[in-house]
Amino acid sequence: MRFTFKCYATKHPEQTVIFTLLLSIFLLAYQLRIYEVPYFRMIGLKDFEQFESAVWLVVITMGTVGFGDIVPVTIFGRMITMVASLWGAFIFTLVLISFGSRFNLSTKQKQAMHQLVSQHKAARLIISAYRLYKLKRSKEGMGSNKSVLSESDKGISSLMRRLKEMAKDFKDERPKRRRVKNSKSQLI
Repeated sequence: MRFTFKCYATKHPEQTVIFTLLLSIFLLAYQLRIYEVPYFRMIGLKDFEQFESAVWLVVITMGTVGFGDIVPVTIFGRMITMVASLWGAFIFTLVLISFGSRFNLSTKQKQAMHQLVSQHKAARLIISAYRLYKLKRSKEGMGSNKSVLSESDKGISSLMRRLKEMAKDFKDERPKRRRVKNSKSQLI
């Protein structure tokens, strides 16, 4: 039974977590209602007369919200709500993990993403190199005008600095692509 459940949970994590969440809500609400209804009937309140009220309390407790509009009074009711809050934290963590795993990229998608990032960085590097080339050529054609030369020198040094940063950034991207490619070969 446990192996079968593990296999199903691995193959269908979302359905397993949703089923477990709903089953937990209804079982805890039923148990809570069993222990709380006699007390509330005795004092004349009808808070737990409807099953939906118990479900509401369990959902709010499992989500660790706790509005306080319905409160268990008996010892067993309070114990059930404590279990519900702990179990809710665990279940909602599983919900986040199972649905979050759907957004992970496959190895092929990671390779494609790194290819696009590399192309984008290479294009930016080429554009910066071309701008630097154009600025240097325009400096040569300006002659000896000091104010224009000092401005173009600032532009050249700024472009050189940016070009070096982009070259380093582009160079750093290659090992990332290689790691993704190697991780794929290790899986095979």
